[in-house]
Amino acid sequence: MSDETKQPQTESKSPYAVEVDALINRFSALVEYAQTLAFAPLREGIAAPPDMTGWSRWRRIAFLISSPLPTTWSSETQGNGIVVSVFCWSVASLYWYILANASLDAIFSVPQPSVPRTETSILIEAISTAIFILTFAMIPVAYWRWVEFFRDQRYPIRWRLILAVGFVTLAISFPYWGLLPEYQAKFPALLLEDHRRLIVFTTVYALLLLPLGTFLYMGAGEIGIMAGWLCTTLVCYLRSAHNPLPKMHIRKLAL
Repeated sequence: MSDETKQPQTESKSPYAVEVDALINRFSALVEYAQTLAFAPLREGIAAPPDMTGWSRWRRIAFLISSPLPTTWSSETQGNGIVVSVFCWSVASLYWYILANASLDAIFSVPQPSVPRTETSILIEAISTAIFILTFAMIPVAYWRWVEFFRDQRYPIRWRLILAVGFVTLAISFPYWGLLPEYQAKFPALLLEDHRRLIVFTTVYALLLLPLGTFLYMGAGEIGIMAGWLCTTLVCYLRSAHNPLPKMHIRKLAL
């Protein structure tokens, strides 16, 4: 019988085996607790992903589709789903912008003669149809983003109201600073004179401009949050480099 076969039997018969195992377990627990004290969670508060405990499957899917934002990424939301969601938002926002510009030109400009439509291939027609469906399918998703925002417990209710009021203020004032100067001069007199144009403008506003504004507004807020978190984290890391295990942590570890 080889020495390798004898060694485990000898160790298992040793009178110190139980004490050694207990010592190893305590040492492992001590190391884990030391890591918890020395290395705090990387992302906390509004910079951390939401707690999805108790969420239904459908709410997780709705949140994943409507919230492809940096602070919502976690081990539970990583994968192909988040990539698809970001792609859908990017494509939809691009075409919201294109369609909104074309619609505003048609509302405020002098009507131009129609150009004969050229023939296109079946592939181009299929891609255009898919993009058209995706663009309008993402409209209710943009509005659902606000539902998730108000249900997000990471933000204090005060800040949820402040950010919502800020978006409403920007949305109401947009025609006075977001339109082209020549269109601003016609707003709102032209719309009040022609009710058909007013209905078209309201439809464009609700279906294109508000979803696009939601995407940009939420994205800007997320960039601000992540920038603040990055600056705070860098300062904490610089401080810990000079004091890697403060006395407070050593006292907790000893107790």
